[in-house]
Amino acid sequence: MAGLQQGQADHEQRLVEVQQNVAEVQQNVVELQQNVVELQQRQAGILEHIQRLKDDSSRRDKNNIAGAINSTGNLRANLLESLYGLNGLLVPNFPRTGADIERLNGSDGINALLAALGLEMGGTVVARKERFKKYIGFVAGMD
Repeated sequence: MAGLQQGQADHEQRLVEVQQNVAEVQQNVVELQQNVVELQQRQAGILEHIQRLKDDSSRRDKNNIAGAINSTGNLRANLLESLYGLNGLLVPNFPRTGADIERLNGSDGINALLAALGLEMGGTVVARKERFKKYIGFVAGMD
């Protein structure tokens, strides 16, 4: 009888150990699931960042082409090629000619253009217009 009781005690001890192991495995599964969710979130963030880089690169490429076009005709009456803003869309109210740039008022007109392109808005109105002209490739406003 003592042998039977010892066997039952051993069996119960092993059952407790198995239950503990099952609990550990379940905890490991929960941790793995949390890690998978975290990895998926990181992956989504990386993919989003890559898309923003591609969009920004495409915008820069388009603006480089527009700047090259704008630099070929530096007369005030020549038409300017519009640039793309930080949002990836054509900058609204983009001046059509160098003369239009000169007519921009100080606070609203030139600042809105600088902000749309992500350029610094400090300095005098003349300095801001020069910064804008340089950025868009409009080298000189000759008559």
